[in-house]
Amino acid sequence: MIIWLAIFPPVALLVVAALVWRGCFRRNVFNDAPTREAGLSAFDLAGGLAAMMIGGLAFQILMQSRGLVGANGKVAFDSILEGSVWGLVGQVMAVVPLLLYIIFRIRDEENGAKEFGFIPRDIKREISVAAVATIVSLVLVFATSTIVVSIGILFEQPAPKLGHQMLEQLVESPSTLARVLIAVSAIVVAPIVEEIAYRGLIQTALLTWLLPAFGVYKEGCAECGYDLRGTLAAGKESCPECGKVIRSLSPKQLNAMFTARCVTIFFAALLFAMVHIGGAAWQTVPSLFVLGVILGWVYERTGSLLPCILIHAIFNGVNIAIVTLWPSAFS
Repeated sequence: MIIWLAIFPPVALLVVAALVWRGCFRRNVFNDAPTREAGLSAFDLAGGLAAMMIGGLAFQILMQSRGLVGANGKVAFDSILEGSVWGLVGQVMAVVPLLLYIIFRIRDEENGAKEFGFIPRDIKREISVAAVATIVSLVLVFATSTIVVSIGILFEQPAPKLGHQMLEQLVESPSTLARVLIAVSAIVVAPIVEEIAYRGLIQTALLTWLLPAFGVYKEGCAECGYDLRGTLAAGKESCPECGKVIRSLSPKQLNAMFTARCVTIFFAALLFAMVHIGGAAWQTVPSLFVLGVILGWVYERTGSLLPCILIHAIFNGVNIAIVTLWPSAFS
């Protein structure tokens, strides 16, 4: 632990300093960020989460019908392999209703899939952003984990063995197939499900509600007078009527847009961290919040789910690789 304290926090400070120097925290960082006119509203926060809950309820009923839920309400599997199979089934059953709901809601919007983030806007740029953000997330998350665990030890709180139930199962399972299924769940399925839910649905629906609430509206184009009101605002874009590059917002509105986007990022990151409490040690929650903030920032900046999914997948993959090759590193 002393070694990690000597490495990660100082490196994290250097990374944060570099981000500040690059202007990643300036109030104008989202001025030219893409809009997300996917047709979602605050109502869709409840609708989308309800769809996931329906999928979860169906999964619970399925497990009860198979005799996997005991009288005390706890799930009991005969082996880690069986648990990993059912874990994948549960993830699929949760995401399918959510996907159907989102597709239904954005079906009538022009370029709805692109505005939501399903379709990349600039693949090369998004991959480069994902590469840099992955390095940033690994450094900042590991530094946060190291600091939180160290503080816990000072207050006589034992350090978690591996930090997450999935990682413990990966180490303990004697079945190669179970380990493969756990890896697929963590590296492929979980990033897709969670980024669609937390970044795609929650941030887009919340931002759609917050922008008008914060007084952010588009004005008419100064060149042709095209009415831009009623749509999501970006700081700089082309008028759909005459093609002129316009700055549609006042400085006050641009500041309000920055605040609205930050609120959506932090709210989604908080939910993302809190939902992991059941399967992860409490010491990992601050780290997951940091990861959620980075993912949310990337989504707001690029308007695409692709880099978020890539960052999330690589982050989980690195954790799995470390715990497989060097399990004592997490102790």
